[in-house]
Amino acid sequence: MTYIDNNRLGQLGICAGGGYSMHTAMTDRRIKAVVAVSMSDPASWIRDGFDGKTSVETQLALLEEASNQRTREANGAEPIYGTFVPEEVTEGMPNTLVEAHEYYRTPRVQHPRSTNKVSMMSIDKMTDFSTFLFADRYSTQPILMIAGSNADTFRFSEDLLKKAASTNKELFTIEGATHGDLYDKPEYVDQAVEKAAAFFKENL
Repeated sequence: MTYIDNNRLGQLGICAGGGYSMHTAMTDRRIKAVVAVSMSDPASWIRDGFDGKTSVETQLALLEEASNQRTREANGAEPIYGTFVPEEVTEGMPNTLVEAHEYYRTPRVQHPRSTNKVSMMSIDKMTDFSTFLFADRYSTQPILMIAGSNADTFRFSEDLLKKAASTNKELFTIEGATHGDLYDKPEYVDQAVEKAAAFFKENL
Protein backbone atom coordinates (compact mmCIF):
# COMPACT_ATOMS: atom_id res chain seq x y z
CA MET A 1 0.00 0.00 0.00
CA THR A 2 1.23 3.49 -0.87
CA TYR A 3 0.93 6.23 1.70
CA ILE A 4 0.87 9.97 1.03
CA ASP A 5 2.51 12.47 3.34
CA ASN A 6 -0.24 15.06 3.66
CA ASN A 7 2.28 17.61 4.90
CA ARG A 8 4.36 17.40 1.74
CA LEU A 9 1.86 17.86 -1.08
CA GLY A 10 3.06 19.90 -4.04
CA GLN A 11 1.27 20.82 -7.24
CA LEU A 12 2.52 21.61 -10.73
CA GLY A 13 0.51 22.83 -13.70
CA ILE A 14 1.27 23.89 -17.26
CA CYS A 15 -0.48 26.61 -19.29
CA ALA A 16 -4.11 26.87 -18.11
CA GLY A 17 -3.27 24.07 -15.65
CA GLY A 18 -0.77 26.44 -14.08
CA GLY A 19 -3.47 29.03 -13.50
CA TYR A 20 -5.87 26.41 -12.14
CA SER A 21 -3.15 25.01 -9.87
CA MET A 22 -2.50 28.42 -8.34
CA HIS A 23 -6.25 28.95 -7.95
CA THR A 24 -6.81 25.56 -6.31
CA ALA A 25 -4.02 26.05 -3.80
CA MET A 26 -5.65 29.21 -2.49
CA THR A 27 -8.44 27.23 -0.84
CA ASP A 28 -7.04 23.70 -0.62
CA ARG A 29 -4.62 24.24 2.22
CA ARG A 30 -3.21 20.73 1.93
CA ILE A 31 -1.17 22.00 -1.01
CA LYS A 32 2.08 23.30 0.46
CA ALA A 33 3.91 24.56 -2.65
CA VAL A 34 2.94 25.28 -6.26
CA VAL A 35 4.81 25.52 -9.57
CA ALA A 36 3.27 26.91 -12.75
CA VAL A 37 5.01 26.54 -16.12
CA SER A 38 3.98 28.81 -19.02
CA MET A 39 1.07 29.85 -16.85
CA SER A 40 -1.99 31.42 -18.39
CA ASP A 41 -5.04 32.91 -16.76
CA PRO A 42 -7.73 30.95 -18.63
CA ALA A 43 -10.56 33.18 -17.47
CA SER A 44 -8.78 36.35 -18.55
CA TRP A 45 -7.76 35.29 -22.04
CA ILE A 46 -11.23 33.97 -22.80
CA ARG A 47 -12.90 37.07 -21.41
CA ASP A 48 -10.38 39.82 -22.19
CA GLY A 49 -8.36 38.31 -25.05
CA PHE A 50 -4.67 37.49 -25.13
CA ASP A 51 -3.81 41.18 -25.32
CA GLY A 52 -6.31 42.09 -22.59
CA LYS A 53 -8.06 44.54 -24.93
CA THR A 54 -11.37 42.86 -25.77
CA SER A 55 -14.03 45.52 -25.21
CA VAL A 56 -16.81 45.13 -22.69
CA GLU A 57 -19.28 45.54 -25.55
CA THR A 58 -17.79 42.52 -27.32
CA GLN A 59 -17.88 40.51 -24.11
CA LEU A 60 -21.52 41.40 -23.54
CA ALA A 61 -22.41 40.44 -27.11
CA LEU A 62 -20.82 37.02 -26.59
CA LEU A 63 -22.74 36.58 -23.34
CA GLU A 64 -25.97 37.56 -25.12
CA GLU A 65 -25.32 34.87 -27.72
CA ALA A 66 -24.56 32.28 -25.03
CA SER A 67 -27.76 33.20 -23.19
CA ASN A 68 -29.84 32.97 -26.37
CA GLN A 69 -28.28 29.60 -27.17
CA ARG A 70 -29.40 28.33 -23.76
CA THR A 71 -32.97 29.17 -24.73
CA ARG A 72 -32.59 27.62 -28.17
CA GLU A 73 -31.25 24.36 -26.77
CA ALA A 74 -34.03 24.25 -24.15
CA ASN A 75 -36.41 24.33 -27.11
CA GLY A 76 -34.67 21.47 -28.88
CA ALA A 77 -31.97 23.15 -30.97
CA GLU A 78 -28.65 21.44 -31.58
CA PRO A 79 -25.64 22.57 -29.49
CA ILE A 80 -23.23 25.10 -30.98
CA TYR A 81 -19.53 24.53 -30.56
CA GLY A 82 -16.48 26.66 -31.10
CA THR A 83 -12.87 25.50 -31.23
CA PHE A 84 -10.63 25.48 -28.20
CA VAL A 85 -7.47 26.01 -30.26
CA PRO A 86 -7.39 27.24 -33.88
CA GLU A 87 -7.80 24.66 -36.61
CA GLU A 88 -5.92 27.00 -38.96
CA VAL A 89 -3.31 29.70 -38.51
CA THR A 90 -4.33 33.15 -39.69
CA GLU A 91 -2.37 36.35 -40.16
CA GLY A 92 -1.93 38.40 -37.01
CA MET A 93 -2.85 35.54 -34.67
CA PRO A 94 -1.12 35.71 -31.24
CA ASN A 95 1.94 33.48 -31.17
CA THR A 96 0.59 31.33 -28.33
CA LEU A 97 -2.45 30.42 -30.47
CA VAL A 98 -0.16 29.62 -33.40
CA GLU A 99 1.82 27.36 -31.07
CA ALA A 100 -1.39 25.80 -29.73
CA HIS A 101 -2.41 24.88 -33.28
CA GLU A 102 1.02 23.41 -34.03
CA TYR A 103 1.04 21.45 -30.77
CA TYR A 104 -2.52 20.13 -30.56
CA ARG A 105 -3.73 20.04 -34.17
CA THR A 106 -0.74 18.55 -35.99
CA PRO A 107 1.00 15.16 -35.67
CA ARG A 108 3.27 16.70 -33.03
CA VAL A 109 0.82 15.50 -30.33
CA GLN A 110 -2.65 15.47 -31.89
CA HIS A 111 -4.83 12.58 -30.78
CA PRO A 112 -7.33 11.12 -33.26
CA ARG A 113 -10.18 11.37 -30.73
CA SER A 114 -9.51 15.01 -29.91
CA THR A 115 -12.62 16.93 -30.94
CA ASN A 116 -11.31 20.43 -30.15
CA LYS A 117 -14.79 21.63 -29.17
CA VAL A 118 -16.01 24.20 -26.67
CA SER A 119 -19.73 24.46 -26.05
CA MET A 120 -21.34 27.88 -26.42
CA MET A 121 -23.22 26.97 -23.22
CA SER A 122 -19.97 27.12 -21.25
CA ILE A 123 -18.96 30.64 -22.31
CA ASP A 124 -20.81 32.37 -19.47
CA LYS A 125 -19.16 30.15 -16.87
CA MET A 126 -15.69 30.77 -18.25
CA THR A 127 -16.32 34.49 -18.52
CA ASP A 128 -17.52 34.71 -14.93
CA PHE A 129 -14.55 32.78 -13.50
CA SER A 130 -11.76 34.82 -11.89
CA THR A 131 -8.57 32.78 -11.57
CA PHE A 132 -6.61 35.02 -9.22
CA LEU A 133 -9.35 37.04 -7.54
CA PHE A 134 -8.25 36.30 -3.97
CA ALA A 135 -4.53 35.79 -4.54
CA ASP A 136 -3.77 38.79 -2.33
CA ARG A 137 -5.49 36.99 0.58
CA TYR A 138 -5.11 33.27 0.09
CA SER A 139 -2.08 32.64 -2.11
CA THR A 140 0.27 32.29 0.86
CA GLN A 141 2.17 29.09 0.05
CA PRO A 142 5.56 29.13 -1.66
CA ILE A 143 4.92 29.63 -5.38
CA LEU A 144 7.18 29.44 -8.41
CA MET A 145 6.26 30.59 -11.89
CA ILE A 146 8.44 29.53 -14.83
CA ALA A 147 7.96 31.37 -18.11
CA GLY A 148 9.79 31.93 -21.36
CA SER A 149 11.08 35.43 -21.99
CA ASN A 150 9.39 35.42 -25.42
CA ALA A 151 6.03 34.06 -24.23
CA ASP A 152 3.06 36.32 -24.90
CA THR A 153 1.52 34.84 -21.75
CA PHE A 154 4.41 36.17 -19.65
CA ARG A 155 2.19 38.94 -18.27
CA PHE A 156 0.01 36.45 -16.42
CA SER A 157 2.99 35.33 -14.31
CA GLU A 158 3.98 38.95 -13.75
CA ASP A 159 0.46 39.79 -12.58
CA LEU A 160 0.31 36.94 -10.09
CA LEU A 161 3.79 37.75 -8.83
CA LYS A 162 2.50 41.20 -7.88
CA LYS A 163 -0.81 40.03 -6.40
CA ALA A 164 0.09 36.90 -4.44
CA ALA A 165 0.26 37.25 -0.67
CA SER A 166 3.10 34.73 -0.44
CA THR A 167 6.41 35.97 0.92
CA ASN A 168 8.12 33.11 -0.91
CA LYS A 169 7.35 33.73 -4.57
CA GLU A 170 9.49 33.81 -7.69
CA LEU A 171 9.19 34.28 -11.42
CA PHE A 172 11.95 32.29 -13.13
CA THR A 173 12.54 33.38 -16.72
CA ILE A 174 13.96 31.06 -19.35
CA GLU A 175 15.66 33.24 -21.92
CA GLY A 176 14.65 32.82 -25.54
CA ALA A 177 11.74 30.47 -24.84
CA THR A 178 8.18 30.99 -26.02
CA HIS A 179 5.06 29.71 -24.31
CA GLY A 180 4.95 26.45 -26.25
CA ASP A 181 8.70 25.83 -26.07
CA LEU A 182 8.26 24.81 -22.43
CA TYR A 183 5.90 21.99 -23.42
CA ASP A 184 8.32 19.61 -25.07
CA LYS A 185 11.58 21.19 -26.24
CA PRO A 186 14.37 19.65 -24.13
CA GLU A 187 16.67 22.68 -24.16
CA TYR A 188 13.97 24.64 -22.35
CA VAL A 189 12.06 21.91 -20.52
CA ASP A 190 15.23 20.65 -18.84
CA GLN A 191 15.79 24.08 -17.30
CA ALA A 192 12.22 24.19 -16.03
CA VAL A 193 12.42 20.70 -14.54
CA GLU A 194 15.70 21.45 -12.77
CA LYS A 195 14.30 24.64 -11.28
CA ALA A 196 11.00 23.03 -10.23
CA ALA A 197 12.74 20.03 -8.65
CA ALA A 198 14.97 22.30 -6.56
CA PHE A 199 11.97 24.38 -5.51
CA PHE A 200 9.97 21.36 -4.35
CA LYS A 201 12.97 19.89 -2.57
CA GLU A 202 13.40 23.10 -0.62
CA ASN A 203 9.73 23.73 0.17
CA LEU A 204 8.24 20.29 0.78
